[in-house]
Formats: sequence, structure tokens, C-alpha cells
Amino acid sequence: MIDITVKEIIEVTGGELISGHKEAKFSNIVIDSRRADKNSLFVPVVGEKNDAHKFFPSVYEAGCRVAISSQRDVFLKDDFNVVLVDNTIPALQKIGKYIRDGLKLPLVGITGSVGKTTTREMVALALSDLKVFKTPNNFNSQLGVPITLSKIGDEDIGVIELGISMFGEMERIAKIVECDCAVITNIGTAHIENLKTRENIRDEKFHIMDGMK
Repeated sequence: MIDITVKEIIEVTGGELISGHKEAKFSNIVIDSRRADKNSLFVPVVGEKNDAHKFFPSVYEAGCRVAISSQRDVFLKDDFNVVLVDNTIPALQKIGKYIRDGLKLPLVGITGSVGKTTTREMVALALSDLKVFKTPNNFNSQLGVPITLSKIGDEDIGVIELGISMFGEMERIAKIVECDCAVITNIGTAHIENLKTRENIRDEKFHIMDGMK
């Protein structure tokens, strides 16, 4: 990932600089405060039980100097460059789309209920005459996909997993990834408690085409 400035974050997210300066840069994105370093953009996620804004002091201590925040009343320092946004998750997705727009390599999208990771590995192996990027671990979610895109470097082609558990999620991440072609594996019953039927799961997976070029 090439360096991105705070000014670019503000432009992409429509956010407001509440501390620091616009010229600060970062070259990787983290949502886990334990992985933050001097090159990181920290994205705090607010969940049902935990609010990661409370980790601002610890990421600052680790050397991180860029963050986005959905709260104005947070830990701030003159050299801690913080952009206020409405919601950190859509903001992260906008940043992911901005990164994708700057990438030139083709991407193969992988989705389905079962076998995504195995299929990802098989496709990457089939393409191994090229320099291949592939989704690390299972970074295939609404949060994981933008972070995955931020890790792409000088590879020739990428193999990207896209996973969902709710209605509407595939459409959002597919439009971020804009894959050039896609593989859909078996449609099973994973997340059927949210998606109700296998037919609904299939239809949601087909939304991978929404972002295809």
C-alpha cells in the first residue's frame, strides 16, 4: 500500500480534522489496537460490548499517529492526527474503495457458503506463474475486505475472499472490490438464521456481480 495522507481521508470520508495536521501519512490500516504501529491508521470499531475508542492512548503509545473517530470527546494530542467521521465502519469502507480505485491489478473474487478458503488457495496456486496476492487469514468481512485491499503491494493479480452474514453486505463489499471475475462455491446453510433460506443465501452471494467490471 502506498502512503495515504490525512487530507485524503478527510476528502474521502467527508470527515473533520479535530487534532494534528493534514499532511500526516499512514501505510497500513488496523482495527486491532495491539497491531498498531508508527505507520498505522487506527480505526476504532464500536460493538455491542466494547468501544475501541478507549484504546486511543495505547495506540498512541505504540507509535500510531493517525486515527479516525466517531466521537469528538476522545484522547487527543497535538501530534495525534484524528479525523472525526459519522461512523467508522462506513468510513473504513470508503477508504477501502479509495485504495481499490488506485490499484491497477485484476482481482478474482471468491465467495460461497463453504470452501472459500480452499478455493482461494487453489486459485492462487493456479495463478502462481504470476506474483499473487491473496486474502490473509479470513479477512473477508465488511471490516476485513477494506483492510485486505490496503495490504496489496506490487503483486500482478489478487485473489480476494468476500464473506457475508446479513442481507445487503455482499453488495457493499462487492462494490468496494470491483473484482474482474468471480468464483462462487457451494451454497450451504451458514448464516441461514439471518438470511432465512438457501435461496436467499444464493441470491445474496450473486451480488458479487454488482461490483464486477
